[in-house]
Amino acid sequence: DQTYMSEPTDIEEYVENDNGFIYLGTKNQIQKINWCFSQYENDVLTTAYHLMDLACLAYDARNDMAKIVRAICSNITSCEDSGVISGNWSCSHAPYTAPTQWLGTLPIVRDFLMSKEPTKYGHCYVFAALATSLCRSLGIPCRCVTSYASAHDCDGINKVNLHWGIHGEPIDVLNTLNCWTFHVWCEAYLKRPELLLNSYNGWQAFDPTPQ
Repeated sequence: DQTYMSEPTDIEEYVENDNGFIYLGTKNQIQKINWCFSQYENDVLTTAYHLMDLACLAYDARNDMAKIVRAICSNITSCEDSGVISGNWSCSHAPYTAPTQWLGTLPIVRDFLMSKEPTKYGHCYVFAALATSLCRSLGIPCRCVTSYASAHDCDGINKVNLHWGIHGEPIDVLNTLNCWTFHVWCEAYLKRPELLLNSYNGWQAFDPTPQ
């Protein structure tokens, strides 16, 4: 079993638990919200299958949990109006739902399934919570992970540059562009038999936030 977990408490927390905390805020003032994952609801499972179809994942490939996770991750956010939810990092969300108003997965997927259009709107923690729900609905252990003062490669160069003045002082106006207050992504617990010596089994990071 590619998703086997030996500890019953881990199974309860990362597969069966349909409510959990997601951590937000700042490194100096950590906040948390309660999220209802609703992984037992048929609409959540239907959405997971839809994303596999959207990714053109062949039926004989759907026994590979890593491929399923990639399909969910790459298609959960709106891409050419085909994703489940759209992102919006501005201060204007009307007449749609602001990211901070979501407290569970079920209203998001029901809106998507009814409208056949991406639900509006989400932020990183909404994307991560939604992906966690979809993975758990398929029996894949999954959790949300939060990083504070999180460096971000906003230039697409696979590195983060810090800027310093001539006197050795950090240039905050430039450095803060590369550092988010917090960021939330996901981890799925999988065996990776395709990788060398099975040395990469365990928690696998993936990020459904569009980059």
